[in-house]
Amino acid sequence: MSSSAITRHENELAAYAEWEWNYAQLAAFVRQRRHCNLGEHPLGEWLRRQQNAVVAGRLSEERQQRLAVLGISFEPQDGAWDAMFRRLRQCLKRQQVPLKKSREQWLPEAPDEDLAAWLGEQRQIHSQGLLRADRLRRLQPLKVLGNSRKYQEKENKPLKSDVSWEARYSELCDFSGQFGHCDVPKAYAPNPPLSNWVSMQREKQKRGKLDRSRYERLDALGFAWFAKNRRSGRCWDQRFAELRAFKQKHGHIRGVKEMGKQLFSWRNTQRGLRREGKLSAERIARLDAIGFEWADPRLQGLDPKIGWERRWEFFFDQLKDFKKQHGHTRVPAGWRENKKLATWVMEQRKARRRGILPAKRQKRLEQIGFDWKPPGRKRVGPPPPKPEPRYTTLWNRLFAELQAFHKKHGHTRVSPRDGAPRHLIAWRFTQQDKYRKGKLSAERIAKLNAMGFEWESPGRDGRTRWEMWQGGWDAMHEKLARFRRAHGHCRISSQDPVNSVLGRWAAKQRAAKRRGALNPKRVARLNALGFEWNPPVGLTLQKTLPPVQKRRKS
Repeated sequence: MSSSAITRHENELAAYAEWEWNYAQLAAFVRQRRHCNLGEHPLGEWLRRQQNAVVAGRLSEERQQRLAVLGISFEPQDGAWDAMFRRLRQCLKRQQVPLKKSREQWLPEAPDEDLAAWLGEQRQIHSQGLLRADRLRRLQPLKVLGNSRKYQEKENKPLKSDVSWEARYSELCDFSGQFGHCDVPKAYAPNPPLSNWVSMQREKQKRGKLDRSRYERLDALGFAWFAKNRRSGRCWDQRFAELRAFKQKHGHIRGVKEMGKQLFSWRNTQRGLRREGKLSAERIARLDAIGFEWADPRLQGLDPKIGWERRWEFFFDQLKDFKKQHGHTRVPAGWRENKKLATWVMEQRKARRRGILPAKRQKRLEQIGFDWKPPGRKRVGPPPPKPEPRYTTLWNRLFAELQAFHKKHGHTRVSPRDGAPRHLIAWRFTQQDKYRKGKLSAERIAKLNAMGFEWESPGRDGRTRWEMWQGGWDAMHEKLARFRRAHGHCRISSQDPVNSVLGRWAAKQRAAKRRGALNPKRVARLNALGFEWNPPVGLTLQKTLPPVQKRRKS
């Protein structure tokens, strides 16, 4: 086998493993959430590539059927497309875009970024000749698509991209004839553009955007659709070493609990690859050397689907015999006389809870009176005490911290001046607020009263924190009004030695307005005073400070 054939075989194995892994993740997602609306999930991009591959005719029927079982629809979603088309017509009318060639490059402006992305996608699909005929008829009168490859071929005007692609393809043919393969190294020194072009073809094929005719020409040349991945080989060797060590220790390669999920899944992948003829002879020989079991011994050499079906029927017959003998189907867990039957019964209950038990099997089990929820074992003795709620534990811990503070300082007015932590200060305010709102339990009120907790801070007079903050803002606003009456403007600097506090307050209002965090009512009140939100630099300090007297020369 030539090196190019080996590389192509390895790439196919990598592609197969990647597809199977993504499919398993998608199946787990559907089982867990009972829908296939991926949204922003990382699998969304992979699923879109599969849908594009269906449109381009590059996804096998077998894979389409497997995706359809999960509820994946390959039918075009016309509802969303129609909504975007209506928005496009309204946008063209609103922005009064002239019906000229400039529309071919035009894109909607903010706030229609999503519409611009949709229009760009339609142009790209149209350039590849994949736009549906009915949609093309609706978009053509708007003059927003431009000439596609199909129309330029009719006019015998080849695209510049076609000429460039053919040139690179010719260079790749020369490379293949010289080295016997098409795996152009990354940053290929003799021809860097060829290396970049090869990477671009792989990326387009991965996203399902490579033209069908180009894909066939590259594939016939033996194109390496996946770059040679030495890391993948190292990963296979690592799993092989783990499997060999497990076999030497246990004498078999069965049991997901003993092997671990990753090694167990890798073992099953090797079996599947060999059944499909996609496992190299070298790896088959290495696995045979350690006594690898290519089929589950319980299947007795049958096809997995037929074997598992016969296994289910075998234990179902045993369960019917168990019911004839005992009068019920409640096989005890770990039943010594037939542990395998007890395990099988638990598997059926677990499969039904997860929603993966076929309806036919569930119906047959219910016909013989299968107990899906058997009575549990009776508890001996009193029930264990319930654990304390998490927030109760947190409250008690902070209460203990407040007790320690009270013992040290003689009061409960925790503040940064006393070295109290911020979380304890916030907790004290929270207890006061809950007490005013009637949301604090009588038990906690009694515990705080026993310590002498102060429910009102000095000078608060029953006001809430928001009312106190509002009162402070009103006081500073009144000072600013007096400053304006005295000076005729509000350009006060934070460096003014006389009004430094008021200057810093004014600077904070400007910063809050820039962030969009200043209340509109406060903005209106400041505007009524003629407050300058962007005062000239240096002018504020000059007008608020007294003039500097020059020293006389002696």
